[in-house]
Amino acid sequence: MKYIITEEQSKKIDQSRVKMGPLGLSIRKIVDLIDIPLLDKYIVIYIEENDSYLILLWSKRGYTSDEECSRLNKLINQYIPADITVVSVPSSD
Repeated sequence: MKYIITEEQSKKIDQSRVKMGPLGLSIRKIVDLIDIPLLDKYIVIYIEENDSYLILLWSKRGYTSDEECSRLNKLINQYIPADITVVSVPSSD
């Protein structure tokens, strides 16, 4: 499954329209508990083909560093044993 998100779509992205998979709600709960500086929004995407998850983060400062993405990935994996990739997306707002 491929997702292409345009800049215009990113302004009104809705988690309910994106498949989260069996662990998506648990992943969201962990992300919600973590204080990520200037996080604007995020979505969890389940990729069925390889049973993995993609987390897209939109930051008000324009980016989330690779170190923060890696740290978030490791923290989530402490609680949820899943193949997760965290990616920062510049906020267009």
